[in-house]
Amino acid sequence: SHEAAITQLYSLYENPDIDEDYRLLVYHCRCMMDPLWRIHDMVDTNKTVALWFNGKEVGKDTAIGTLCANNEKSRITVKVALSGGTAPSLEPRISYDQQREMRMAFA
Repeated sequence: SHEAAITQLYSLYENPDIDEDYRLLVYHCRCMMDPLWRIHDMVDTNKTVALWFNGKEVGKDTAIGTLCANNEKSRITVKVALSGGTAPSLEPRISYDQQREMRMAFA
């Protein structure tokens, strides 16, 4: 049943043996399925959201595949933010000291 699936997702999320990528997937599935978790009154329906890729807003009729290369091993990051607003923040850059530490580890 639906309730049993939600209960299973909650128990999976709290399992310390699963890796973080799988935990994130379970978290998002749980958020979509659990009607008690979703709070509709906190969402402002007057604002529209858009997908952002590479610091640019993706049009509603644009497929993400047209913006990146056709490589099976590629991973892309698409973010959701307000339409017409500023671009979402980028991932933090690696500092010079961190680069040196990484080079020393592989040397």
